[in-house]
Amino acid sequence: MDFNEIFNTVSEKEKANYLFQLLIKDDNLSDSANEYFIEMHKGFTDYAIEKISISTIDDAVLINTIKLFFRYFETEKEDSFKDIKTFEGLLLAILKAISKNDNVNQLSNITTINKKYFPQYALLLDKRLGNKTSWLKHAKQFYLIDQEIGHELLEHYYKEDINKYISTAKELFASNKRYWAEKLALGFKIEHDQKLYKDIYTRLCLDNSQISDYKKIKDILTETEKESLH
Repeated sequence: MDFNEIFNTVSEKEKANYLFQLLIKDDNLSDSANEYFIEMHKGFTDYAIEKISISTIDDAVLINTIKLFFRYFETEKEDSFKDIKTFEGLLLAILKAISKNDNVNQLSNITTINKKYFPQYALLLDKRLGNKTSWLKHAKQFYLIDQEIGHELLEHYYKEDINKYISTAKELFASNKRYWAEKLALGFKIEHDQKLYKDIYTRLCLDNSQISDYKKIKDILTETEKESLH
């Protein structure tokens, strides 16, 4: 039966339970974490996310599904909480699918589980609730452990506080130079911070060996630094 047909023929309670079962279908993730299983699980989650994004599902069903999900994990031991991250993409898809912001209020404070296990969901919920203070608090709490949140916080500071943008960029670059050199190069300027600018493009030179990257910094490199890149 087609996904939409299922949701048109069953009760709201059954719909919520159906979505919930999608979320916890592979609830022994930690015990079965091999490459084959992970690939199978990713295929399943990608399929479910796609179907949720193109289907019309009542807000009540989506909200009840998220409530059931957290209720389920609250009965589990803390060791299993790390598995929540595996389902975060599905949680995000469900939260995004809720059509009315007023209905999202029902998801406020529904769990005591530490938000470090689902940081992107926590930030999106703050955004949907219109809670800018909580969003910034959680972004500052998780930006070094979640790259997507790192991007969001950088974008926020770029618009609101350029000094904090620079200091955050430095911290992110130090945490993963290969990854953040590529990302920061898209918007970081020499006038923001010459040293970090030079470090970003030095890293890109080392990683990619592109003359265009070298040209960006050749005039601010010492002779020793130039020799190390040749």
